[in-house]
Amino acid sequence: MFNYVILPILISALAIATLLRNRKKIPRSSFLFSFWVSGLVFFSTYILLILIARGLDAYYWSEYMSFDMNNDGYIEESERTAGYSTAHENAVNDTARNMVFMTGAIISLLVSTTVLFVGVIGNFLIQRRNTLKKN
Repeated sequence: MFNYVILPILISALAIATLLRNRKKIPRSSFLFSFWVSGLVFFSTYILLILIARGLDAYYWSEYMSFDMNNDGYIEESERTAGYSTAHENAVNDTARNMVFMTGAIISLLVSTTVLFVGVIGNFLIQRRNTLKKN
């Protein structure tokens, strides 16, 4: 049921570990540092969104399965109540939660691109100020 998010979580975790391991190789005053921060923000945001969706999914399924009174794994007609239909709708009919591996990448890309632009512009302004001070 949750296997579609394992690969993005593993890839993001490996990318974060690689970025953190290589952080000392990148000088803080270079433009590469902005790319490093942007990559870290991208993968951190992506894994956070996937984990939030995974947690909501597990919560909704546990709420749905709480209506199974005889613990046989099926909701029989006698076990269906008014709350059952709401729990069933929450557990089954959420496209956004099921497609978070794609929408999360888009949202993470937007956030990390903003961080990249702010970092590059800030780095440019700092370098320009330093060159003006030298003259």
